[in-house]
Amino acid sequence: MKHAPLSYLMGIMLLLFFRFPAMNGQNNTRSPYSIFGIGELQHRGFGYTQAMGGTGIGIRSNEYLNMLNPASYSAIDSGSMHFDTGMHLEYSTIKNASQKQDFLNGNLSYIAMGFPVWKKWSAGLSLLPFSNVGYEINAGKIIEGTSVPYHISATGTGGLSQINLVNALQVFSFLSVGLSAGYNFGSLEANREIGFGENASVVTIDEKRKYHGWTVELGLQLSKKMGKGSRLTLGGLYRPSTRLYGRSSYDIQLSSDSAYQDEHVLKNLEIPSMMGVGFSLFVYEKIMWSADFSLSKWSAASDHYRDNMVVSSGLDWIPDRHDYQHYLSRISYRIGARYESGYLMVNHHAISTYVGTIGVGLPFRNIKNRFNLTLEAGRQGTLTHSLIQEQYFRFILNVNLQDLWFRKYKYD
Repeated sequence: MKHAPLSYLMGIMLLLFFRFPAMNGQNNTRSPYSIFGIGELQHRGFGYTQAMGGTGIGIRSNEYLNMLNPASYSAIDSGSMHFDTGMHLEYSTIKNASQKQDFLNGNLSYIAMGFPVWKKWSAGLSLLPFSNVGYEINAGKIIEGTSVPYHISATGTGGLSQINLVNALQVFSFLSVGLSAGYNFGSLEANREIGFGENASVVTIDEKRKYHGWTVELGLQLSKKMGKGSRLTLGGLYRPSTRLYGRSSYDIQLSSDSAYQDEHVLKNLEIPSMMGVGFSLFVYEKIMWSADFSLSKWSAASDHYRDNMVVSSGLDWIPDRHDYQHYLSRISYRIGARYESGYLMVNHHAISTYVGTIGVGLPFRNIKNRFNLTLEAGRQGTLTHSLIQEQYFRFILNVNLQDLWFRKYKYD
């Protein structure tokens, strides 16, 4: 009976897992840059890795799930079931050279589980965002050469989600490989209103784009003990280019009540290839240092894109994970940073992102079950070149649970 409360929590998480698609319609971003392409691409990462700058390609552990490299799932202990979920609350300020606006939004971020299948074979299932759309733009001008005013209002919502199935195999004691297959789906909705003249004759254009398709990632990890309580892990990740298939529907409404509707197949949307490498150095069961580098070939997908380079690094420190007399000694303290060169080109300038993170992991019941708290501060874009800058603070709460399943207990 001692595992019952934890099992109840896992059951609640399973229920949320299947209800999560209904939550996708809520805005997860207010960035004006989400108007481009399929929206603002989401940096994947679970509670532990988010506080370390989003690193993870070279991280493996039997205490938590790591979505950033499918090979890491092979570290799951036999008989252990992992559940991981996260939510966030974000305060952002969006400004240009003359004005600014503040926003507050939040949502459930992801749900994931991992479990052993057979001996050195483990698997996992997760539901997480792939991209988010959420913007509101208003502008008014005079038609050139006339005195007739016009006003444009544009809003967008939606995004793409990903159901991800992971399989990992520990080939040798030092080598693990993994395969992640993600099915991407969702819709992007855009509404535009254009008003002309003093009497505000209005044209309303509603567009809805639906996409679906698969992405695949291959991962490997090489891990070697470096002495008592120390380990070095090297990781590699590769995603081949794939395509998403889409359909678009238009509904154009005039103020005179006349309407036009149309639906057609969209050109296939390319998700470019990506390569990444990373490492983690775990020393004396106290300190972990990790760093990642990845490059996505977005320039091959469109002339309006450029290759996106991501560099990240982070530290994790636990004073004494085995000191059960002093709770503060078992808290995990984390810090990290990340730079993304950005794949968007707006006004011939790249939209780069700078991120800093800090967080703690608060254990309960045992060292493998934790509440992870992360504060992430970021900046995207610039105020120069007639562009927009976004600054945000994101508070992330993650719950990592582990329980023993598939085992028969004997009682005297």
